[in-house]
Amino acid sequence: MALKDSFAHTRVAGVIVFIATAECFETDDVAGKVVSAVVGATLARENDQAFKAVELFVKCLQAHAATMPETAATDDDGKDLSARLPGRDIRMEELTTSKSNSSQTPPFARIMQRFTTPLSSRISYDLQTTLLREVPAHKKEVLTDFLVRLYSVYVDLHFAYLEINPLVVLDDGSIHYLDMAAKLDRTAESIFEISQTYIQKLDTSTGASLKLTVLNPTGRVWTMVAGGGASVVYSDAIAAAGFAYELANYGEYSGAPSEGQTFEYAKTILDLLTRPPPRSDGKILIIGGGITNFTNVAATFKGIIHALTTYKTQLIAHKAKIIGLCW
Repeated sequence: MALKDSFAHTRVAGVIVFIATAECFETDDVAGKVVSAVVGATLARENDQAFKAVELFVKCLQAHAATMPETAATDDDGKDLSARLPGRDIRMEELTTSKSNSSQTPPFARIMQRFTTPLSSRISYDLQTTLLREVPAHKKEVLTDFLVRLYSVYVDLHFAYLEINPLVVLDDGSIHYLDMAAKLDRTAESIFEISQTYIQKLDTSTGASLKLTVLNPTGRVWTMVAGGGASVVYSDAIAAAGFAYELANYGEYSGAPSEGQTFEYAKTILDLLTRPPPRSDGKILIIGGGITNFTNVAATFKGIIHALTTYKTQLIAHKAKIIGLCW
C-alpha cells in the first residue's frame, strides 16, 4: 500500500490519489477505512496533503450526517417492534415505494411515497393510510403483512439498505420479488465474524482441521460434525428433510484435534447457539460424523462433554435437544 511505503514521495502520491478519487468512496468506507488510513499519514514530515485529505473526508461525513434522520423514542409504552429485537436501539426507518407507469406492472403506489416512523404496534394502520393509501383495497392487507415481516428480517439480520424492484402483487394475493439489492451493516460483522475468525486462527495453529461458517445465526438446527465428507452429508440430509432455512451453521472438525482444541471448537458453537433469545420450539444440536482410525475418540469426546457441561444452563434455557450420530 502506497501510504505505508518507505519512500516519502510514494506516500504523498498515495494521499493525492485518495483526494482525487474521494467521490468514488461510499460513506461507510470513508468512516470505517479511508479516514483511519489517511490519518496515519499525518504523522510523517510530508503531511500537508494528508491534512487536506482528512479535512476533505471529514467534511464528506459531516454532509452525510446532516441528511440522517434523528433517532426518536416512541410513546407506545415499550411496544416498539425494533426495541423488542435483540441488540437493536429504537430508531427511525424510512420505507419508500414507487409505481411503474408500465401497464404490464401491477400497481403498487401512485408516486414515490415515503413512510418514516419508529416501527410500532400501529404500523399496520400507518402503512395502509400513508405508504399504501393508493393500493387497491384487496392488496393492502397482504402488502402490509409482507412489509412488517420484511422489516423484522431487515432489523434482525442487520441490513442497512434493501430494495426490491419490481415487487409484484397478483390478484390472488401472492407476492413475487423479481429483483433485489441489499446492503448489510458492516458494524454488525463483529457479532458473528469474531467467532468464525477465532476458529480460523485455531485452525491455522494446529495440524487438525477446524472449520466453521455461520449460515443463520437464529436458526434452530446446529451441527457439530467430525469429518469434511460427513459435514456435507449431514447438511444435505437436513436440507432434504425440509429444514434448510433452519440450518444455522456449516463446519467440521477432523484430523485428530486435541481435547483442548475440540473444547474450544465446541464451546464456540454452543456460544453461538445460545446467543439469540430462546425459541419456543427449542434448538437442535446434532453431534456426529465419521470416526477414522487415527482419531483419539476419548480426547475428542472429552472436549465436547466439557463444553456441554460448561453451557448446561444455557442449553436448558434454550430447550436444546442433542442428537448424537456416529459411524
